[in-house]
Amino acid sequence: MAILGRHNSTVTAVQHDLLRALWLKNCSRATESWHSLGNAIRQAQELGLHLQSEVRQPADGNLGEMLGRLWYDEYKRRLWVNLFIWDSHMALVLGRPRTINANDCTIKTPTDCDIPEDPSTTVPTSIGTANVPSSYTPRLFYYEISHKIHKMRAVAADRPYINDYNVVKVLHEQVMSLLDGLPPVFRPENPDISWDSRCPKFPKQRQQISIAASSFLMALHRPHVAIHKFSRDAGITAALNTLESQQRLFEMVSRHHYKFFYLSFYTIDAAMFLAATMIKHTPTDQVLLQDIYHSLRQAINRLLVIKERSPIAKSGVQVIAQCCQKMSSEFSKNINDSINLNFTAHGVNEVPEEATIHGSENSLDCSLSDIASLHSTIQIDRSTHSDTYSNEIDFNASFWMKHMTEDIDPELGSPIGSWDSLLLPNLENCG
Repeated sequence: MAILGRHNSTVTAVQHDLLRALWLKNCSRATESWHSLGNAIRQAQELGLHLQSEVRQPADGNLGEMLGRLWYDEYKRRLWVNLFIWDSHMALVLGRPRTINANDCTIKTPTDCDIPEDPSTTVPTSIGTANVPSSYTPRLFYYEISHKIHKMRAVAADRPYINDYNVVKVLHEQVMSLLDGLPPVFRPENPDISWDSRCPKFPKQRQQISIAASSFLMALHRPHVAIHKFSRDAGITAALNTLESQQRLFEMVSRHHYKFFYLSFYTIDAAMFLAATMIKHTPTDQVLLQDIYHSLRQAINRLLVIKERSPIAKSGVQVIAQCCQKMSSEFSKNINDSINLNFTAHGVNEVPEEATIHGSENSLDCSLSDIASLHSTIQIDRSTHSDTYSNEIDFNASFWMKHMTEDIDPELGSPIGSWDSLLLPNLENCG
């Protein structure tokens, strides 16, 4: 225990607990992950990583050693930034309190540059436009979004019936300004792709930036959808952008990435948001409806591909199928029967990889009224495969049901209409 720094905090111990939190979250064990993150943060605070320290010049005036100290200070600031981002993100995802008070932190924002192989020969400076773009830019963007999460919580913008709705619009505009202020190489829309061949991680980072911004906007507007049309429209746009970026990112990654949290959670969260919004506030724009249907179909296809590697996806696809059945019954009352929802109802247990990963239109389509077929097939698949993590995972059917409940009626905290009778009996044993 002493080696891990449990009695005397060390930077290594902070790194250990942060990596453990990452592993647990990817295993869908969110509560344990949150606890591990809390341990990392408390140890970092004990070390003073949240406070800006003075970098002293060596007594012998050695330049190489001085540069090494500057880069080590840079590294510690980046470690704290990671903790700050994680704390804000976990608070948003789990609805838990933040461990960090932003007002307690005095560190300077890290330098927007990559750490060199030999720190003793390079001065920490931001990369100019003529040089290779910095791969650390996205991390600084996430840091800015994390500060917006703190602001949102501080002014209670994440609660329904806010006194001054204008603060929601201000936060929305601030996030859009952050996107507009990104270097062209990292802009999700119309990016500069000239560096992509030399920096293969840049295309993925662009999609991750889009997901970070869109998921924040979705969380910001979610409590206000029932009352404010601006939030309803902005939330739907953010959810569609999230699903589009998730699809692009999914097409870029390898199979061993399928178990990662970010490939499942944001897909399920956005799909649930769209389902809840459409059930209570069905759009009249036919083009928008088709976009939503297309995104939901892709979402289910992705989850079906990765569900055997991801406990989150395995539980999420069950609930989304139930949501679609509810959507089918609701929409039959007020939309034209000729509008089709192209969900793939064929091959739930054996999804053709070429038809799912690349979003092929050659898969078997079914109309909105046939969505019950997908629902019943997934039920059979669930009942014939035991879930090793059924008693351990936190992002299970109950977690997603709670989110759906809050989306449909955030004030009452209970589903509307026949939502209880439709979903709860079928999901009581779902892992």
